[in-house]
Amino acid sequence: MNILFQLTLMGSIFSLILILLKPILIKKYGGSWYYYIWILVLFSFCFPYKLDLLNYVTFKTTDYNFTNTITNNFIFIPKSIEFTNDNNVVSTFNFFDNIILKLYFIGFLLFSIYYIIIYLRFKHKLKICINGVSKKEYLYSLESVCNEMNIHRHIKLKESKIVKSPIFTGILKPTIILPVKEFNIDELKLIFKHELTHYKRKDIFYKILALTVHIVHWFNPITYIVLCNINEACEYSCDETVTKYMDKYERKKYGYMLLNQIEISNKKSVFAVMFSKNGKEILKRRVQIIMDNSKHKYFKITALFIFVLILFSNFFNFKSIKAVNNTYKNDTVEETIFEKNDTKISVENEEEAINISKEYIEKYFNVDTNSLSISAGYNDESSIQPNCWFVRLFADTNEKTNDYAVWVMPNENSIAAATSGLYEKSETITEDIKNDIVSDESWFERANDVLGVQKSYIKSTYFSNIDENINDKMVDVNVELKDGLNYRVTLSYPDKYLKGVFCKFNN
Repeated sequence: MNILFQLTLMGSIFSLILILLKPILIKKYGGSWYYYIWILVLFSFCFPYKLDLLNYVTFKTTDYNFTNTITNNFIFIPKSIEFTNDNNVVSTFNFFDNIILKLYFIGFLLFSIYYIIIYLRFKHKLKICINGVSKKEYLYSLESVCNEMNIHRHIKLKESKIVKSPIFTGILKPTIILPVKEFNIDELKLIFKHELTHYKRKDIFYKILALTVHIVHWFNPITYIVLCNINEACEYSCDETVTKYMDKYERKKYGYMLLNQIEISNKKSVFAVMFSKNGKEILKRRVQIIMDNSKHKYFKITALFIFVLILFSNFFNFKSIKAVNNTYKNDTVEETIFEKNDTKISVENEEEAINISKEYIEKYFNVDTNSLSISAGYNDESSIQPNCWFVRLFADTNEKTNDYAVWVMPNENSIAAATSGLYEKSETITEDIKNDIVSDESWFERANDVLGVQKSYIKSTYFSNIDENINDKMVDVNVELKDGLNYRVTLSYPDKYLKGVFCKFNN
């Protein structure tokens, strides 16, 4: 839930920027740009990753290009460390987190049902109040516009008393539905061009995406405003596209057609109050877009928006997208240059130790730490623990199969983490089994998969001391990286489940 709240915060900030600057942005960059830039905002609502800019800091020398590669820190538990159950350490019970999670899914379900019911009711009303259009001149006009727009799929034309202005509906069976009234043929062709532009651009899928984001973030009222703004911007963009190659006279005709349809809708629709509240400003802006034939340049503003989005994402606790090393290239030789990893572990207080621990447990054990209780403290006089920050994460049950522990050791510049359990699912390693393990390279592959680093980063992979694993149920695999970091991955035998990982940073 923490990631979802961060996503909704970031998306809301960019949404408010576009909403508040709407008149300026549309006037300067056009309706189409304003419509499609919302895709990036929707993206910010649902993409919990960041391009970590610190991973792309480049250092230059005379002959080579160096990239300061920050390898993902990894962790492992030394065998001498076992779990302790110190009830005197302050524990945080995540009772409210569980309630919030349940409330979220209830709201998500209710909103989903609500919009499904609205859609089904509309389809039902439409089904019983719809008829095929029989006027040949209307059908010929639709066919003519389809040919002009290179649309070869059959588009149905129907009419209904429940619609007050033309609409386009249907994905599998695309249909234009007209209100029951007489249309001027020239006006009707403009209507068809407008509706078929929506079809040709697949605007319905865009709107479905916006609705999905709104349902996922149902607790955030700003997403409803976003949904309305995207629907509004869709019409601006469609008007701009239809009138792009029209002369001034044709643009005026299109504007009169638009005004006529809105007037009819206002006279007969139960939503007249809604139109009277915002319709004048929207209509005025649509007419301005229709009459504006200037060419908009929006490459720089789009690039700036993307850059700010990437930069802003670095202030949130999203997962990082790994940087790729620069390489030195000759005519026939390609050599990867690795900088020494000089990461230093620095922990000033309990909160920092907990944050580091949660990050590693979530990343490498694929566990949502928000569902776990936490106890933390600094061990400085323990006979079984090293002098370090010890953080335990556990479910609120009597079973220890869901326990995790992290040892943050700034003095030794190393970190270790492990999970309890697994022993009952494992088998004891014998002398005969040891030989099978040594000849099985899948242990190395599994360890490398756990680390998640590129193969080009790995200097060597080997068994730590296979003789020590005899009569044990775990196998230790050492992985040494080219930037100087050393890892030890502990896996259960024979299933290769992850027990723990230890990382010793460079001193």
